[in-house]
Amino acid sequence: MKEEEIFLKKIRILRKVKPRLAYNEILKMLSNSSKNSKQIIINNFDEILNTIDDNLFFYFIKECLEYEAFGDKIKDNFLQIIKRIRDKDNYNLQNFYKAFAESSNSNFSFLLENIEELSKKVGFDFLFDVAQVLKNKNQEIDETLNELLVKHKEKIAEGLLNKNVGMETLYIPQNGTKQKAAKNYSKTLAIIIDELLKSENKKYIDIDFCGNGQFSNAYKIGEKILKIGTVRENYNMPNHRRILQPLTRINFAEDGQDIFCIEINDEVDTEIKEEEKNSEILYKMYKELRSDGIIWTDIRWENIGKLKRRNRPTLNGIEMDVAHNSIGFDKEIVDGILEKGEFVIIDTDFFYKEGQENIYWSKKAEEFEERYQKERKLPNRNYQGDEDVDR
Repeated sequence: MKEEEIFLKKIRILRKVKPRLAYNEILKMLSNSSKNSKQIIINNFDEILNTIDDNLFFYFIKECLEYEAFGDKIKDNFLQIIKRIRDKDNYNLQNFYKAFAESSNSNFSFLLENIEELSKKVGFDFLFDVAQVLKNKNQEIDETLNELLVKHKEKIAEGLLNKNVGMETLYIPQNGTKQKAAKNYSKTLAIIIDELLKSENKKYIDIDFCGNGQFSNAYKIGEKILKIGTVRENYNMPNHRRILQPLTRINFAEDGQDIFCIEINDEVDTEIKEEEKNSEILYKMYKELRSDGIIWTDIRWENIGKLKRRNRPTLNGIEMDVAHNSIGFDKEIVDGILEKGEFVIIDTDFFYKEGQENIYWSKKAEEFEERYQKERKLPNRNYQGDEDVDR
């Protein structure tokens, strides 16, 4: 039996009983120094694609991108590859675009030349995502991409609304309602983005994807952060000076049910030095909130930032008076507004009023709550939460 026949027979058997072992065998063949080994993979690429388990699919494609010889095969199967990765993980989809574009000049050109036509087939979030990878190479490319982004801005807005986020299956019915709402609100979101770009004196090509969370994806537009995602754990929530004050925080509903939440905040500094990430600072923030009857449970440094200006929302550089009830907050913050350099909580999920039912308790929150309750029982201690939180 030829080497190729033996290899194919082996992975076909393994695929039926242990898909991960089939993947390992494919990787062995791929990493083999023999030129013939890689040719075997190329000759049978279509079959091997269908052999790879969804959980391992992205990693197989990433391995293939290490070898220029696989470029044409990946292009030939480009739409299938996008769909497989997207169905599993949007985060890895962005990584795939980046790895593909950077693996060769030919692949970069393929994306640039086909970006509009591919977007029509797979959705215009593809246009936005790939523009993130291709931009900032030269002015001509940026101008071309910007023209496409403006031309298809409503379709892009629809695509951004349709992007998956971690917690959405708990809050949104999986019956097409989300897709219907995304189509209906695409023009509204496009107008919001246009207004932000105008106020920040930026172009569409200047919008930067800056991260995703359990409830939303975040985009940087000038000095503003636009969050687009599913409805929050708690839309109506207690307000506090330690919470970053949003310019806008609004739900979009479809058929009487809230589907999306759009939030706009001023940018804060999230590049906090490791030596500053003291657990005691987190506890002091927790205690300050807790003493005001607020329970904060998603206690992580990823949810903390340093103010670049006073904790008041701004538009065109001017502080704005935003009605607290228009953004889901229970009160206005009048006194003790935090100044530049102070720590604030930038994620508005997982805040509860004391006594509220169905509180999600993280391990860290349980630890802090136990400490807080113990301290309350000690004599001659300050329990009003007015201790300074170190900057």
